[in-house]
Amino acid sequence: MLPGFRPDGYAALVLALGAIADGLPPDLDRPEVLRLLTEWRVVTGEGADRSCDHGLARLLVERADRPAGAGPVAPHTAVRRRLAETPVVLFDELTAAERAWLRGRLPAEAELFADLLGLEAEVRSEGVALLDPADELTDLPAAGTDPLAQTALLLAERLVEELRPLPEEAAPPAVLVPDALIDGALGDIADDYGLPPCTGPDYLADRTALRRDALDLLHAMQLIVPAGRNWVLRAPAARYAPQAELHPEPGTGRHSRPGGLPGPRRRLG
Repeated sequence: MLPGFRPDGYAALVLALGAIADGLPPDLDRPEVLRLLTEWRVVTGEGADRSCDHGLARLLVERADRPAGAGPVAPHTAVRRRLAETPVVLFDELTAAERAWLRGRLPAEAELFADLLGLEAEVRSEGVALLDPADELTDLPAAGTDPLAQTALLLAERLVEELRPLPEEAAPPAVLVPDALIDGALGDIADDYGLPPCTGPDYLADRTALRRDALDLLHAMQLIVPAGRNWVLRAPAARYAPQAELHPEPGTGRHSRPGGLPGPRRRLG
């Protein structure tokens, strides 16, 4: 146990350390997290002179994932870690032992995470997501307040529209995204909604930067994952794809399907 840390503090520490390891700006608002990372020399300096040691953060994350000399990770440890650290855990991505353990423990684990971290478990046929009603345990920008996040989730919506299976087809846990479909969808989004304001890259002049940043954000949300030089759309994308106030007609391209989008969706604010 670390002095001054409660369960939500541990969660904030993991998120901050993971963000630094990935080269992303960490949330250091909690004083106990900033104090500990400063003691560990992961964070140095103050204010505008503050810097983060990405290499040291990666080393700490790797050591935490697999202590030196440790044997195989027990199924319950591996599954709980994935539930706490990733937005969604799909059953098909677990080992047989992990999958069997989780299916047999779902009610008890849902209660455990609710008690410890205040997270609500959403169980579907594809897997399990832990939702944060207070929106406190994430280091990703909310779609309602961040223009790039809005663009990324609109991209997820378009990809879901184009790639969802026919009603008589079984829904796969993931599907390969044609590369040209990403560019076409981003072009349609730019035409229908405009581009994110230029707080960093000039997306109007650099569509490559927009594509990169939108895909990186969807990857961080685990809605898409890389597959060589391509991307794979994961089943949870249908759950989180937003329905914007301005909603064009369903796609008519070669990959489009008739009908509505399955599953509940969030409306952009």
